[in-house]
Amino acid sequence: IVHGKIKIWFNRFEVLDAFNNIITLSQKECAILELLYREHSKVVDRNTIISKIWGDNNFPSNRTVDNYIVKLRKWCESDSDESIKIISVRGVGYKLTIKEEE
Repeated sequence: IVHGKIKIWFNRFEVLDAFNNIITLSQKECAILELLYREHSKVVDRNTIISKIWGDNNFPSNRTVDNYIVKLRKWCESDSDESIKIISVRGVGYKLTIKEEE
């Protein structure tokens, strides 16, 4: 998947940032990114992320989700054109936006 200067390979757990650095994603990071990408332009609440990524039998905190989002944002922010951006929706969750759609 290519958007602006960002390339994503979900099957390889890798992202190429705007500085041409390949970043290896953990399984959870990649799963969160893929969920947000599939639901782009929609707000995905933290409970949905926890349920779909960790499953119903695991209960990480909302803060755990926030920490993963911080890591994912680092490579997103490498593209000054903001072709892919993860936006916080206060008190709810996160939304991935793709510039071409705005």
